[in-house]
Formats: sequence, C-alpha cells, structure tokens
Amino acid sequence: MTRITDKYIVEPLRFFISISLCCLLFVSSISIVSAKDSNLNLDPLRPADNSSPRDTLRCFLTDASQYIEDFRQNTRSEKTFQAYRRASQTLDFSNTPEGDSWFVRNRQMALLQELLTRIELPPDNQIPGDPEVADGTITE
Repeated sequence: MTRITDKYIVEPLRFFISISLCCLLFVSSISIVSAKDSNLNLDPLRPADNSSPRDTLRCFLTDASQYIEDFRQNTRSEKTFQAYRRASQTLDFSNTPEGDSWFVRNRQMALLQELLTRIELPPDNQIPGDPEVADGTITE
C-alpha cells in the first residue's frame, strides 16, 4: 500500500483547489453593477479614474463587472482586457505580499468584488467625490 505524501500529492492538490476556488469566485460571484456614469464606451486606453474615492469605486465596480460578465459569457475581447486592466489599476498592491503576482492580484480583485456585491454600499453623495478632493477635505 502506497502512502500519500504531502509533498507530491496533497500540496499540489491544495494549490489546484485554491486556484480553482479563486477562479470560480472571480467568474461566478458577480452581480452586474449599473453605474450612473458608465464610461465603458470612452477611449479604451484611458487609465482608471482614481481622481476621488467615488470615481475609484465606480471605476472598479464598472470595469470588474464588465470583465467578469464577458468572462462568464465567454465573449472576451480587447475591451474585456482593458476593463480588467482599469479595474486592477484602481487597487494598490504595493504592500501586498507578492503583489506583482498575477494570481495574487486576481485573488484580491475577486475577493473585493465578492465583498462589494454582498454589502450595501452608501449612496454616491455620501462617498467623497471630485469637489471634496478639490477643496482639500480629502487628503489621501
């Protein structure tokens, strides 16, 4: 009888399961967020809008939803990649261990998207926007 060792079977199986769960989370945990100011039809090369907390949140929700919906419907295109890139640009991975890893970024984005779809977000007027940033009440 052969003994299953952690090194050769269990660890790779755990890794495969964690990757599968992350992909499943990223693909299936979406409720389409309809942003009031949908900007998907603008220049595809535009960077993520990080000018205010409101714009950053709106950009992440809109672009992550677009990417996940296209992925779920198997209609990936250049537009899908651009939406993924912009959603990724809204997050700061500089303090995340192995934040340069594609796997780590995808997992973080999937978890954030899942969290944001499960909680009730405050109304737009309660999230600081460009006027609050311009008058200096928002410092970071």
